[in-house]
Amino acid sequence: LCLESPDHSGEARLSATTSPAIRLPTLAHQPLPHHVRDLLQLTLKICANALENNVILAIRDLEEQLMRQLAATTEPKQRDSLRQSLLAVEGSRSALAAHFLDALEAELALLQAPAVVRGVELSLVNDLEIEETSALTDAATRAELQNSLPLFLLGQRFGVMAGRPAFDAETLPLGPQALCRSIRYAVERLNLDVGVIALTKCDLPDG
Repeated sequence: LCLESPDHSGEARLSATTSPAIRLPTLAHQPLPHHVRDLLQLTLKICANALENNVILAIRDLEEQLMRQLAATTEPKQRDSLRQSLLAVEGSRSALAAHFLDALEAELALLQAPAVVRGVELSLVNDLEIEETSALTDAATRAELQNSLPLFLLGQRFGVMAGRPAFDAETLPLGPQALCRSIRYAVERLNLDVGVIALTKCDLPDG
């Protein structure tokens, strides 16, 4: 994950496009006021169990979808790719959940981070990557529409802790877009075949 401000608006947020070798920021090591750090650590602790359970359910759903696709596919190369992805997911349930929570902690740890604008990155994007991004965007949009008032109030509360105006949907820690960024980061740490994440329903918890 890295900080980026895609529209040069001064908003710092996380991106899941960085090298996995880069260490994510943590609450313990960020220069946060003690009372803010304590509140964020408590917030993460309260959310962790429910969110981790949702991730595990999503992983199981992904495994089932991969098995169905494997059974329905006859093309050898695609079957091999699906089989490798299935093995990777089956052997990495705990790691996926851990990566997800690490990414979520990084979202919180950067609450008071100054704006950092990174250089423009140009890359080729194939159809599966577009589908992956679309699936996550749709999931975040649905959750934002279903929980608009709670998210608005949450943005105000995080704004108070950050000493700044209320966070919007894109930059809100623990908001739907932050959850989707964290999910994407966790899946990408497994080096799965591109597009595998698009198989998930990405249903985010209500509230």
